[in-house]
Amino acid sequence: MQSNTQNRYWDVFATIKRDAIYINRCHGSVEATDRWISIFSAVTSSAAIASWAVWSQYSFLWGVIIAASQVLNAVKPYLPYKARLKALSNFGPDLDALALTAETDWFKVSRGMLRDDEIYGLAMTLKKKSQQAQNKHCKGLSIPESKRHLAFANKEAETYMTGSIQESQYETASLQGIDGQADADSGGFSPSNVGVASDYAEGGGSETRR
Repeated sequence: MQSNTQNRYWDVFATIKRDAIYINRCHGSVEATDRWISIFSAVTSSAAIASWAVWSQYSFLWGVIIAASQVLNAVKPYLPYKARLKALSNFGPDLDALALTAETDWFKVSRGMLRDDEIYGLAMTLKKKSQQAQNKHCKGLSIPESKRHLAFANKEAETYMTGSIQESQYETASLQGIDGQADADSGGFSPSNVGVASDYAEGGGSETRR
């Protein structure tokens, strides 16, 4: 039977793994959005494309596209994508490394090789480093909220924790509650406590929801 401290460590480990998957998924989405904005701006500013004969038949449509491009270029410096892209591209790998550390220590935790106070210390260190990574990379930024990415991260984390870690004595317990107490304890990014505001950071930009 697992002790309470072993259960607590598992919860922290599972949540960090889920958070790493979630942040990496968000990074991919933000990167794709930023890429398409850049492509749209490049295409509409191309003189060669503007000279295509087809646009003489659709001059109004081309005018609307050009106007939209000009507005986009004007507001682009104030959009959150560039800042988020940089933050998430660094935050994700830090969480991946932390999850790997948690998995390494789980071997000793699950086999009773550590005292309860040692296990508790490891769990608190993981939580502290996770929070430090968030403060380091995402200070002043709101983390995107996506129920779709969260559902994917929960599923992937559960598959990983009950599959790759199945040789451990503690397989499936606590994963069903990963959106509950584990989130509250370790600062996970579920919709209930991620704290995503409708306004981007404190600068007044718009929050992106996928």
